Amino acid sequence: SYHMKLDVYDSAYKHAATQTPITADKIHGGIIPHHLMVKDKIAAYFSGLKNEYETVILIGPNHYQVGEDNILLSKAKWNTPYGELLPDLEISNQFSNYLTVNEDPFGGEHSISGLVPFVKNSLPKAKIVPIIIKYQTPLEELDGLISLLDTVDKEKTLVLASVDFSHFQGSLVSEFHDQQSIGVINSFDTDRLHNLEVDSPASLYVVLNY
Repeated sequence: SYHMKLDVYDSAYKHAATQTPITADKIHGGIIPHHLMVKDKIAAYFSGLKNEYETVILIGPNHYQVGEDNILLSKAKWNTPYGELLPDLEISNQFSNYLTVNEDPFGGEHSISGLVPFVKNSLPKAKIVPIIIKYQTPLEELDGLISLLDTVDKEKTLVLASVDFSHFQGSLVSEFHDQQSIGVINSFDTDRLHNLEVDSPASLYVVLNY
């Protein structure tokens, strides 16, 4: 994982209690940040999940645009401060008939590697399917990924978009952009996603349509 120091994540869980808890009885999909500046909020989200998922499909941006293909899949195991997180090879093998497996970018891709410790700690029995997407991936490829997601058991699977919102902005500008993003997401207005101040409109598109 991106950090292997236990105290990085333990401190997040320690402060998670100050955050607003999740109230939904059942969550099939969600949107979480990956910047560990807000690690307490990430820990709060995971702490509120019921431990009944067999698989977490984690979808984030390919920040460094690594590889020739727009959508990449990992089938690797992850070492985390809380122990080893295993891949769901049943789903990964099925997806790899349509997606390219390329392990090279995942270790350094913080949209995935920063979050795997939260998955392991809060959902210790779950396995993972990590996917990263380039920024300008065509809609037809995103729709193909959505079709793959529609084949999984939704009662046993949690699909998460790992997405950061306003970057490098002053507080007033960030607040303006984030409120706009919240409105678009709440209304499932996927046509406006690419106008938002987010680092992965593609990941949002996939999870909202799922």
